[in-house]
Amino acid sequence: MGTMAEPNLELLLLGTGTCVPSVERNSSGYAVRYGATILLLDIGNGIQKRLLEAKVDYRYVDGIFISHFHPDHTTDLIPFLFATRHTPGFSRIDPLILAGARGLRDFVDNMSEIYGHWVKQPGFPLEVRELDSDKVEVGPLKIRSVPVNHSENALAFRVTAPNGKSLTYSGDTGFCDSIVRLAKDTDLLLIECSFPTAMRINGHLTPPEVAKIARDCNCKRVVLTHLYPVFGDENPADEVSRYFDGEVILGEDLMRLQI
Repeated sequence: MGTMAEPNLELLLLGTGTCVPSVERNSSGYAVRYGATILLLDIGNGIQKRLLEAKVDYRYVDGIFISHFHPDHTTDLIPFLFATRHTPGFSRIDPLILAGARGLRDFVDNMSEIYGHWVKQPGFPLEVRELDSDKVEVGPLKIRSVPVNHSENALAFRVTAPNGKSLTYSGDTGFCDSIVRLAKDTDLLLIECSFPTAMRINGHLTPPEVAKIARDCNCKRVVLTHLYPVFGDENPADEVSRYFDGEVILGEDLMRLQI
């Protein structure tokens, strides 16, 4: 008898945009799948709809990892919990891990004050975990987090499968050593590339800075995300490729990548 093939680590780009509305790009959110295990990295506004479009069943998401508390990374969390609680004919039994930076419990408490106690007690086990430089396991996946240079307590995440394949998600960040260390030799670096060099602001990255991080961490592939509309027709992947020899992909909503 043959053995079952090991699943691939898969990344689904659900939202590659920002807080600025865009027809083409949803606010931030990404699904990671390994066999039956599903993680969400951030859950900005519109991510629930994108999950449906990507044919990912929201009812069976195992964990949600929030990089920071800005609205374009968190807005669909309450609708997600509400939908999971009230889907006709469905009662969730399995725990949902909700992980994020220090302050996550206060965030959930505050949402409970606004929307009702069900946020903290949605009818299924909700495991809230505050992270800093930590390691978490969800099913067979191992997730590491480190603080990065953005808002208070902002985090980046590295997800590693049993076969050693990994992806690293920068969240929102400016250039910092912690993202380079976290992403060392990663197979895929999903990294924000918010602004052209001429519009650089602290706490975000430009294409040359992305390229430096990619070179320094020796990643195999780079996927650019969190793209503000100010790029217009300019393709930031072209500029990153001038400084980094590896594969550079301009992220698009509903793009699906095998790792």
